[in-house]
Amino acid sequence: MIEKLQEEDASNRPEKLQAAYEKLRSLLSELSARNIPADTEAGVNALVREVNTSAESGDALAKQVEEAYKGVLKLVEKELQLVPRNYHRNLWMALGMAAFGLPLGMLFATALGNYGLMGIGLPIGLAMGLGVGTSLDKKAAAEGRQLSVE
Repeated sequence: MIEKLQEEDASNRPEKLQAAYEKLRSLLSELSARNIPADTEAGVNALVREVNTSAESGDALAKQVEEAYKGVLKLVEKELQLVPRNYHRNLWMALGMAAFGLPLGMLFATALGNYGLMGIGLPIGLAMGLGVGTSLDKKAAAEGRQLSVE
């Protein structure tokens, strides 16, 4: 059983902290609905306990809640191959620009002898990465490995 977040009075909480708590709460409820192994559950509970026992407040607590959110996502991605929505799209957009866009831009620039055209490869790489990432996201959704959080 995944532990619940213990929250104080929400009325005087900063908006940034409120948003961070809501984000983590939605991830934990999504994981609670799934059947996850005990060792992964223990790792998630350890991260939740850190937040629950924290003496921080305000922006420092918001940062800690965000770190817990990222830690939980990293843990379930590594151990269960569960990914949030648009995970692959966001990852592959950057990879597409770096891995495909820059070399294509250099190819165009060298072939045409005009190094001002070097940047033309970046949008091409972005589109290629977007296509690859979107197809991987659809595949993860079809296999039931996609979380409903972003």
